Amino acid sequence: LSAVAVLLLVVVGSISFMVWRRGPRGATSPDGAYGSVTRLAARLGYGPRPNQTVYEYAGALGDVLPDARPALQTVAQAKVESAYGRAVLGSDRIQALRDAERRLRVPLLRLLFRRGKRPF
Repeated sequence: LSAVAVLLLVVVGSISFMVWRRGPRGATSPDGAYGSVTRLAARLGYGPRPNQTVYEYAGALGDVLPDARPALQTVAQAKVESAYGRAVLGSDRIQALRDAERRLRVPLLRLLFRRGKRPF
């Protein structure tokens, strides 16, 4: 009975992780993508400081997670272009933003296992 319970727990956990990793299924906006990245990082202790710009925060987070740097730069650039430049992103840029947001979900979880003081 306990083996069945453990197997059921593993199956449910695996399915939950795959669904979570799949990411958002609705419309993606630059503000929404940046907000989801900052919320997840903030929950794990690496939120933006009040005086940091979008690029400074993405650079600091990229120093902590070097393999996620290109996706972080994509999200930051889209956020800045839409918020400050009032640019309307095309469908190819929105798809790139959606892909970057999806790729960032697992690397951001690595912040959970980092120890020590916050570097930024």
